[in-house]
Amino acid sequence: MIISTNKKFIFIHIPKTGSTSITNALCSYSTYNITFFRYINRFQKNINKSVLLRGGQLAYIVGANCQLVNRVFKYENINHAVGIINNKLNVNIKLKKINSTIRERNYRKYYNKKTREIVRVCFMNDIARFGYTF
Repeated sequence: MIISTNKKFIFIHIPKTGSTSITNALCSYSTYNITFFRYINRFQKNINKSVLLRGGQLAYIVGANCQLVNRVFKYENINHAVGIINNKLNVNIKLKKINSTIRERNYRKYYNKKTREIVRVCFMNDIARFGYTF
């Protein structure tokens, strides 16, 4: 997690979401850089840690009856998001591919009927909130 008091932003890198490139691009603006789980410990009364360990993304951004962040950007709209970030923070970050995984572009090919159902049940709130289909 990057905290910039100068630019007045906090960037939360949710593990396994492709945000390493953004983290690296924003590091030069960092006033503080703490691990995500240290951040979670500070807000533990609002966050169900068992959900975090299971992987639901909403658990990272929504606490007890409140949203913990002002803005959520989707990976599939990353270039548009970088434009918004650059304008809002008056910066000029450029993304470089870092830590990319070589794999099939169509993620659906990795799932069968049983595993699709597991994902549907475990992540139903994320799928609904972010408008995904599976």
